[in-house]
Amino acid sequence: MKNRILILLLLGLLMVTCKKEEAQAEFPVWLQTKIDEVTANENMCDICHVTISEFEGKLYYNLYCDLWSCAYCHFYDEDGTVPDWDVDDWNKYFNEKKEVSTVSACP
Repeated sequence: MKNRILILLLLGLLMVTCKKEEAQAEFPVWLQTKIDEVTANENMCDICHVTISEFEGKLYYNLYCDLWSCAYCHFYDEDGTVPDWDVDDWNKYFNEKKEVSTVSACP
């Protein structure tokens, strides 16, 4: 009986100490400015996140809030520029991108 209690306590301690915390990215200044504009009204922080992906050696940032109906309306390259892609470019992006992380837009 003591062994079972000890095992349960150790498992509980292990689960608490191994709890995965959501990483918070440090965003470029231009992206933080856009996030601040989007989240300033109606307490949007709780429902906004940024997906960071890598494609052809560049980072891309997709700012998305759960209420929005457009999935890539705030999509930027690492310089803060909206890519001017045609359908073939978008298909290539979706097929070849590597998702780096998805984090909360607000700390």
